[in-house]
Amino acid sequence: MRWVRFILFPFSLLFLIVVYLRNLFYKQRWLKVERLSVPIVSIGNLSTGGTGKTPMACFVLSHYLERGIKVGYLSRGYGRQTKGFRKVVEHADGARLYGDEPVLIANRFPEVPVAVCEDRVSGVKRMIQESGIELIVLDDAFQHRKIARDLDIIMVDATQMPDRDLLLPAGNLREPLSSLKRAGMVVLNKIPVHIDADILLKRLKHPRIGITQAEFAEVIFFRPVIKAAVSPDTLLNQPVIVFSGIGNNEQFFSQLREMGVEIRKSFYFPDHHMYTAEDLRKITLEYRVQVPESPDLIILTTEKDYCRLNSVNLPAVLAPYPCAYITMDLKWQAGRAEMVSALDSIIPSLNRYDREATI
Repeated sequence: MRWVRFILFPFSLLFLIVVYLRNLFYKQRWLKVERLSVPIVSIGNLSTGGTGKTPMACFVLSHYLERGIKVGYLSRGYGRQTKGFRKVVEHADGARLYGDEPVLIANRFPEVPVAVCEDRVSGVKRMIQESGIELIVLDDAFQHRKIARDLDIIMVDATQMPDRDLLLPAGNLREPLSSLKRAGMVVLNKIPVHIDADILLKRLKHPRIGITQAEFAEVIFFRPVIKAAVSPDTLLNQPVIVFSGIGNNEQFFSQLREMGVEIRKSFYFPDHHMYTAEDLRKITLEYRVQVPESPDLIILTTEKDYCRLNSVNLPAVLAPYPCAYITMDLKWQAGRAEMVSALDSIIPSLNRYDREATI
């Protein structure tokens, strides 16, 4: 597809000029940056696609909850079919109302106020007013510079290094590699086993870098009935039909194969895909074709996809079939202490914020 990139390259140059001018205007304070009344931690990336932002958000939220801090989570709610500010509450059509990632966070952390809003400034202010939170975690907000933040965490997918990529639309980058200098912490995720991590770290040229690996944490069967979580080891040599609609489907399938899962058939869908009953019928048809020869066959997906499944007629289509989703967490290989230190450095500032100043 090099010819496509060649055709789109002039538009990437134009995009670079726009990004450069926008960042310059914010740097010179010609565009307003608003300091809100609670500390802000942003989790973002330089590129489109899945880099591990959601597992990192789970790590950050868990850390602050352990410290006894009332933390909230705000997302724009990518992929939702609603507008404006909405606080995430349990709803059968949650992914369509709020987006899949906010629903996932709300499911994992029922004690954390979770909301969605396109206008991050007004969204944060409303969360402070309504929930009394002490600190906000912003999802996918590195390019959202209207809000001053106390820490910017950038996730980098080691299988798609930004120094070898082009800006949109010819490539996948939202900003050039030089923008990493704004980050407080850069986390390199998904390093292939045959790649030297030190070489990749040098290419990023950032003083505070961590290394993580997204690993499977739990398997949860949700059809025909919901069962308690079990170890991913239960999938060893397990024949599965797998489907997903995430930022990097192929990597998810590759990880399953590497751990010994026997993938009989895989179904790819676009990132944040909202499933239809017809999508699921194709999957279950494949199950019925194969199950006579493999009676222990199951249907497997990701936790994020499971959140979107609840927006279709799930019981009618999937109820008769053994279905499970697998969760993922970040395993730190290096830099965990530096990340914890960066997160903890914000805590003393809680008492310095004047809550009434900007509400």
